[in-house]
Amino acid sequence: MFKNRASILLIASALLMLPGAAAAEPGKGKSAGVTTTAAGKGGAVTAESLMKRYENLAGSPANAESLVKGLRHQLEIVLVGTSSTPAPAPSPMGSFGPMGPSCPTCPAPPPPSTTVKFVPPTDPMGFGNIDIALALTEAQLDKKDVVLPPKPVQLKDALLTVLNLRAGGAGWGEVAKALDFELK
Repeated sequence: MFKNRASILLIASALLMLPGAAAAEPGKGKSAGVTTTAAGKGGAVTAESLMKRYENLAGSPANAESLVKGLRHQLEIVLVGTSSTPAPAPSPMGSFGPMGPSCPTCPAPPPPSTTVKFVPPTDPMGFGNIDIALALTEAQLDKKDVVLPPKPVQLKDALLTVLNLRAGGAGWGEVAKALDFELK
């Protein structure tokens, strides 16, 4: 399964070399595994297509937008999601304590949310590079059996693993190899 997805990543990387296929200039214009890019399907990679594609990975449209814009312009990425700590159960005595009425029909409180913020360590990225970075992140989480959408901290850690390798000068093939993906 990963070999097939990683093979597709190689095709996507090759497409980045084509003029205008996916490496638009930063600042101009407006994401289960490693899969083909939108450019590989004959279309252009856009911010909107990336946000839609990686919405499940990001956990929400707002998170997907923050990922794409943050990577595109090297801005702070803000991910909001549920915490891994379960919400406290409602008190059988109600909100008024032992002297108050009981509340067996009170709805359970929503799970607590958590916010994770970070700035990508890479320079601003073109849409094709964003696609590859997020596809590798998604494949990495899938390989670790993380259920989508991941917790914000899981997504941040997986993405930063990819981005730190890239920022260190590794090409996409080297990044994939370091993450134990085989490119054909």
